Amino acid sequence: MARRKGLLDELVRDIEASAGAALAVEADLAQRAQAQAAVARMVAHFGRLDTVVNNTGLMIIGPALGADTEDWERMIAINLLGLVHTTHAALPHLVQAAES
Repeated sequence: MARRKGLLDELVRDIEASAGAALAVEADLAQRAQAQAAVARMVAHFGRLDTVVNNTGLMIIGPALGADTEDWERMIAINLLGLVHTTHAALPHLVQAAES
């Protein structure tokens, strides 16, 4: 899952070239509904969810003095809310996988 599908498609090709299975899902994980839909799509495609790697992150580089605080707010939304929304959407599936 990521916001840039083109990069995901490249990664899927690399994984599949090594006999792996992958699914590219474009999503802005800072948006709760998109995170929920992305997790649901993964579960529908693979049949279950065994693990989650929360590696969502954004770092805006530049001087703090005069920086646009909207950029900072977007960074916080992605870095914090992306983690929260994805974890919350995945938890029921992870618990189910652990019980089976």
